[in-house]
Amino acid sequence: MRKQLLIKMFLFVFAGVLFSCSEDGADGKNGKDGIDGIDGKDGKDGEDGKDGEDGEDGGSSTYIVLSGDITDDAAAKKLEDINEYTEVILIKNTSNLTRLHITKAVDLVRLEINNNEKLTSIEIEGLEEVYDFVKINKNPLLEQVNMASLSSVESFLFTNNKKITALSLNLEEAFGTVYIDNNEKLESVSFPRLKGNLETSISISDNMALIAMEFPELSRANSIRCYDNVAIEQLDFPALITLEDGIHISNHQSLLGVSFPVLETAKDSYISRNNNLQDIDFSKLQSLEEGFSIYYDWINGVPYDINSLKLSSLTSFERVNISNGRLKTADIDAFLAHLVSITPAITGKDISMVGAPSAQGENDIQTLEDNGNTVNIYNP
Repeated sequence: MRKQLLIKMFLFVFAGVLFSCSEDGADGKNGKDGIDGIDGKDGKDGEDGKDGEDGEDGGSSTYIVLSGDITDDAAAKKLEDINEYTEVILIKNTSNLTRLHITKAVDLVRLEINNNEKLTSIEIEGLEEVYDFVKINKNPLLEQVNMASLSSVESFLFTNNKKITALSLNLEEAFGTVYIDNNEKLESVSFPRLKGNLETSISISDNMALIAMEFPELSRANSIRCYDNVAIEQLDFPALITLEDGIHISNHQSLLGVSFPVLETAKDSYISRNNNLQDIDFSKLQSLEEGFSIYYDWINGVPYDINSLKLSSLTSFERVNISNGRLKTADIDAFLAHLVSITPAITGKDISMVGAPSAQGENDIQTLEDNGNTVNIYNP
């Protein structure tokens, strides 16, 4: 399927080159003056843009565009023009469209559904793959999205949709970014089948009502970035093993737990400004190209208490900075003992924590420092 889409993308670009080289689109060869072609308005009733009502490719319906005051019935009729040559569907700036139902598209280069003031539901049946991106943006009354067959995209962008409360997609592959941002009432995000790859970036931010985020099958990714989802209490990635880049989790006032229980490798991990964070699980994390940091998490100038930290498999790193959450003595001792046990002995590492180590912990600190590491344990 992806090979077919690569061919389709080549044809799409080739058609665009032909279009750009045409002088006037005479006889509808390139459909000039028929780019939008809504009801023939821009295609001069087919005189210059013959068979080019839907797009820039003359007779092949490369583009389907719905815009303006188009009604549900008129949109349904227009969508009947979708065929094997259709590569881009744009639904944008409509004022009367309330329901979108697409049934004939199997694969596309791009799908955009943007700024449709009365659109309440999106139902897309049979669409399996989008080579470039799906973008759903600024649809203030949107309540439902159903794209049950969609399994592969380059990127998926879902932003500024103020009314929808739940988003669930059966995506299995994303070769770019999954971006969920600024959806005011969105409470749950679920991608139950997404397995990911080292190009998959997950970015979820500024969803004020979000309380549940599910990626149960995600095993590989490029990065995980979560910011300013103020209501969420738990972030779990139970199957994630490998990250090409890193983890950034910031500004979650309600966040209690972060769990990456089988993650083994990543570039770095930054967890900041989550002032109620209590439980942190990186049980299997072995290798960080840079470091692991928890910082800027004090409450009224006092570090809060971290209930549990699981970081006992880490062997390769440059720094560990847990400078703003107070760890239990048992967790500090366990981590220091683990670091001392690594062979060959680690050297040149920076280690900072807040809490009170035991006498044995103090001995382990001395051992680490004797081996050329910098260790700072601060107990306010």
